[in-house]
Amino acid sequence: MNDTVYFNTKISKQYLLNIGFDRRLLILFFSGIGLGLSEPGFNQSYLAWFSLVPLFIILRSCINQIQAILAGFIFGFGYYLIAISYFLNLNNTQTVSFESLRILLQNVLTWWIYSAVYSTVFIIFALILYLLPLRTSFIPWFKRPYYPFLLTAPFLWIYLNYSPLSILFYLKNLTVHLSSSQYLFVPLIQIAKIGGSQLIDFFIILVNASLSNLIIQNFPLAKLFSPRIDNLKDGFGCLLDNAIILLILFTLYTWGELQINEDSLKSRLTIKDEPSVYTIVICNRLIGENTLNTSQKIELIETYKNLLKKHPGWQYFVCPEGQYALGDQNSLSNQTLAKNLTFSHNSSISNNLLTYQVNSHSASLKPSPWGKIGIISNFALRNPYLAKNLTRNGASLLITSNEIVIPASSSLNDQLLAISVFTAIENNRYVILASNTGIIAIVEPNGLIANLSRGNKANFILNRVKFLYKQTFYTRAWWL
Repeated sequence: MNDTVYFNTKISKQYLLNIGFDRRLLILFFSGIGLGLSEPGFNQSYLAWFSLVPLFIILRSCINQIQAILAGFIFGFGYYLIAISYFLNLNNTQTVSFESLRILLQNVLTWWIYSAVYSTVFIIFALILYLLPLRTSFIPWFKRPYYPFLLTAPFLWIYLNYSPLSILFYLKNLTVHLSSSQYLFVPLIQIAKIGGSQLIDFFIILVNASLSNLIIQNFPLAKLFSPRIDNLKDGFGCLLDNAIILLILFTLYTWGELQINEDSLKSRLTIKDEPSVYTIVICNRLIGENTLNTSQKIELIETYKNLLKKHPGWQYFVCPEGQYALGDQNSLSNQTLAKNLTFSHNSSISNNLLTYQVNSHSASLKPSPWGKIGIISNFALRNPYLAKNLTRNGASLLITSNEIVIPASSSLNDQLLAISVFTAIENNRYVILASNTGIIAIVEPNGLIANLSRGNKANFILNRVKFLYKQTFYTRAWWL
């Protein structure tokens, strides 16, 4: 059907135009907050699958580019106010004083500024969707409008958020991604082995776009998309689109469950070419400071020493200050630990004790008796390509640790855990997560959390991990 005839015979009344633009912006703000609540730490993951629908619908009611830009900004600002709200309790002191008030005000200002800056990705996303000539459904066409909405929206989002060619990739190098909201749905996110966390983002945007497409084409709320190429009626065609997407997601979820069951079966078998080591992950929650004085270092050394004596079977020791692979346990003495707990970020070998210190903004590859170990700071882990490059270069185990003080109740802990889950799945590696006052965990290659501690007291994890060598399709695919 000709587009002109289509719009003349099925013109939308656009009821949203009867609502003031300021009210539509208010709807977008609360929709953005809803999307933020889907992020780790709030764990309302189901909201991610429809919170973008109001943005897509209201964009179709915008009458100029300025309105589209404001729509994207207000939605993104509401989203990031929730998603990065951990800024509010960083570096806070326990006592009420002028200094604590100053830190709080500084955190609030930082929180608002970062939320506004990071909203740039939604501004550009919304503006491009507003400007592009879009038609409904999946099928592109060689005549204008060329772009099918259900594919354009997801691919545009992936480019803006994950492509190294995108300037926004460097701007928005965050702990929060849409995919992170689904980290507890382990069967579904197994597809990260194929396409990384961006593939989860793709399906989240696709579902939101499909739902908004169904509403726009069948209810007189906003300007219609151009007609379908397959000449199906809008009602039936949109329902068919949604049914196809649901069928694909159900198939992927089932495949993911089979993958997990297969991995569980393999883990019960002894595999000769995958050596195991005992791993202790320490979270020093008794001394929650970024830098330690001499007396605190002595106390810390005694704590570690007494703990390790209680577990003589350990072979690898991970703490916020570094990682230690022991060749001769008798060499572990106060003098040896004192020499290595210098927080110097340098590698050294002393008395057969291999010590690897990690810079707070770095990623590095270190040797061990069992295989190469990829070491990443918690905040460098935000870049999804660092762990991938380490794995491609031979890392058989991934460790992330830092000395930064993170409150135990902060949502940042859950966001770092979510990134660790995706890192484990994408690269088929065990991921060890250690921090000063935050969460500590061991994540299996299939994304299941083997051990987890998030208490407010000093704790440790003792478990067996494997050095793995097989790479996933995502790891091998350098272009993803």
